[in-house]
Amino acid sequence: ALKLSTVSKYGVKIPKNLGKDYTVSLWVKLDSTIAGNSPIVFAGNANPQKWVAISGANGTNTCKVWTKGDDPYKWATVEELNVPAKWTMLTLSQMGENLSIYRDGELVGEGFATEAMDSADAYVQLGVSYWSGDATINGLVDDVNLYDSALGAAQVKSLYLSSLSAEQTADWLEVKGENDSLNCVTE
Repeated sequence: ALKLSTVSKYGVKIPKNLGKDYTVSLWVKLDSTIAGNSPIVFAGNANPQKWVAISGANGTNTCKVWTKGDDPYKWATVEELNVPAKWTMLTLSQMGENLSIYRDGELVGEGFATEAMDSADAYVQLGVSYWSGDATINGLVDDVNLYDSALGAAQVKSLYLSSLSAEQTADWLEVKGENDSLNCVTE
C-alpha cells in the first residue's frame, strides 16, 4: 500500500486522459479525519477547472463528492458519504455528465458532474491538493484502478468482491484501457 502523509507531503499524480466516460476506483484506509476540501482523489484538470473530487467536508470522516466546471457545475456537491477509518473501496464511475458513487461495491449516490477527464491535460491525483500541491490526507491507498469506460453497478460490485479475495497489501497501480496498460510498483 502507498502511505500518504501531510507531514512528508507524499501523494500521487497520474497524468491520463481517460475520456468522457471513465472509472476511478481505489482502496483507502484513513489514519485521521480529513480537513474541509482536502481531496482523497481528484480527477480532471486545474486549468481550466473541470474536475470531480472526493474531499473532506467538515474535518470529520464525512466526505463530499463535488465538481467544478462550467455552469451549472460551479462548486456543486453531488453527494456526501462517510469514509470510516478502515479499508474502504471508493469508486467514481462517470458516463457523460452522469456520475455514480460507490462505497464498498454499493451505490451510495448519483448525480450530474462536469465531464472532467476528457482532456489531453487531465490527470488523477491521490491525496494531493491541486491548489497547493501539498498532501491532504494521512492514510493508505491501495489497488488503484483507472478505466477508460464507465463501469456499471454489477462491474463495480464484482471489482469489490474480487478485491476482497486478493491480498490487501499488493503494491500496484493499474491503468486499463483498450490500447494501453500501465502497472507501477509503489513502495
